[in-house]
Amino acid sequence: MNSEIHQLENRIDQLSLDILGPLRLSKALNFPALRELEGHLDRLGILLGSANEVPRVLTGKLWILFCSMLAEAEHATEPDEILNAAWAVQEKLRRIYSATS
Repeated sequence: MNSEIHQLENRIDQLSLDILGPLRLSKALNFPALRELEGHLDRLGILLGSANEVPRVLTGKLWILFCSMLAEAEHATEPDEILNAAWAVQEKLRRIYSATS
């Protein structure tokens, strides 16, 4: 299980860059990367569902992604799409952390 979590963490790192890069530069969402991220978060929730806690490093990375999306929405002329995407990520995170507590 740790190996698969580590692989997911590495892919989430890359997807975070794929999502936040265009978001910071042009306030554009990378929808394919977002959909892939959501799938990986679902898988992470399943893998961590039986664990007592989420690894601290992973928690920080996921928190930064969510907060960065919210921050970029504040600077967008039309923030609704970005906010919806951020809240969708937040809901996935809520499910992960609810399952492990």
